[in-house]
Amino acid sequence: MVDSENFINLIEPFIGDMTFHVDDQIRGENPWKEWMITTQVDTADFCRIAWKAIQCHQSQLATLGELANAHEDAAVAVLSMQGTFFRAFSLVNGGREVETDLFAGLR
Repeated sequence: MVDSENFINLIEPFIGDMTFHVDDQIRGENPWKEWMITTQVDTADFCRIAWKAIQCHQSQLATLGELANAHEDAAVAVLSMQGTFFRAFSLVNGGREVETDLFAGLR
């Protein structure tokens, strides 16, 4: 799973600084350019349930910043932007189209 530039640009104002320290190094989000994303799975049908599950984990909500306080409809819209993946090697369509099925070509 990868995060697109559009997704990161949308959530960054709510979450703020997404960097953290690991072994004297600063690490953080590395968003992917839209053209690099090979697969977009439609997750919209599951986002409302996912948001309700996220709300059950109060101890982890602080990592979401202001997004944790968003109206359910707004949060669901943000979650529906997830589901982006990068396939390292594909014989499905030669990379000319964005795939919508992680198992395309395997069935």
